[in-house]
Amino acid sequence: LCAVEMHLNVTATETIEIVDSLIERYAIDPERIYATGFSMGGIKSWDFYQEYPDSMAAIAPMCATVDVGENTQFSKSFRLNEDTMVPVFYVGGEESPLAELPFQDQKCVNRIAYTFKLNQVVKPYDVKFEDKEQWSDKVYGIEGDHSFTLHDEDFPDSVTTVRDFLSKDGKCYTRLVSVSKQKHEIRPFTCALAWDFLKQFRRNKDGKIETIDQYIEEQ
Repeated sequence: LCAVEMHLNVTATETIEIVDSLIERYAIDPERIYATGFSMGGIKSWDFYQEYPDSMAAIAPMCATVDVGENTQFSKSFRLNEDTMVPVFYVGGEESPLAELPFQDQKCVNRIAYTFKLNQVVKPYDVKFEDKEQWSDKVYGIEGDHSFTLHDEDFPDSVTTVRDFLSKDGKCYTRLVSVSKQKHEIRPFTCALAWDFLKQFRRNKDGKIETIDQYIEEQ
């Protein structure tokens, strides 16, 4: 396990160069590289989704996004992923003063629509921000194919709602989460949920995403 702390001004390209260097130096499985981060680190995780999707087995951006095509420098991404699936775990605070979730800002709606397209989610995401008062799911706009709630013992008054969306192959590569009574913050409970999701996946040499169980069965 190796974690890289990225300064605001470090681009996705520079980080990928660091990762490549670490792979050469240490016994790192190149098929199991994951990106996650909170706030600006969350946006950096989205940068990998847009600019270097083939390098990631899965990502878990937390509590932040910019609009599709923008990056952490708040400028236009030099590359925009148009066809590569990357499993996504995303979480935001329902009481955040920042725009983290679709009911809070149009750019969040755009981000989820983009994720649904790339991850080949079966359910259409035809959500309109201006119609949010009529949404079936008041946070993300539509309900998951499978949804459930969890409770964090450290925050007993808070409810974590998990929504799983199935892709065309019948598997879940898109998990959308929100936490009630959470502002712009990250919690250990949510980090554990994110890791449980991320560690399922690997990206094989041919670029295909597989679950660990599937990979073991094929060996």
